[in-house]
Amino acid sequence: MPEQDKLLSTMGLAKKAGRLVYGFDTVKNAVRERKARLVLIACDVSPKTRENVEFMCGEKIPFIALSRTMEQLSTAVGKPTGVVALIDEGFVKLILGYMTDTK
Repeated sequence: MPEQDKLLSTMGLAKKAGRLVYGFDTVKNAVRERKARLVLIACDVSPKTRENVEFMCGEKIPFIALSRTMEQLSTAVGKPTGVVALIDEGFVKLILGYMTDTK
């Protein structure tokens, strides 16, 4: 299984475990409440959405623009979205591990 598929599968598991939130407003609330540990955005979100995510995360919360589309991200989490946040350090470590392994 390619590393990126593992990444998307792990995101799906995190959602099922209740450790992933999705959608801009929900992610914004998780960042505001300091629950978000990592924010991920699809590569094809609008420039305004990307700018808003960068601003809301600031230097407090890391965020990564994925090389996957909103459609692929939506399929992974089971709901239409372009922005997700992980709220569990274990899942964050897994996902970051997949990303560093491919570089």
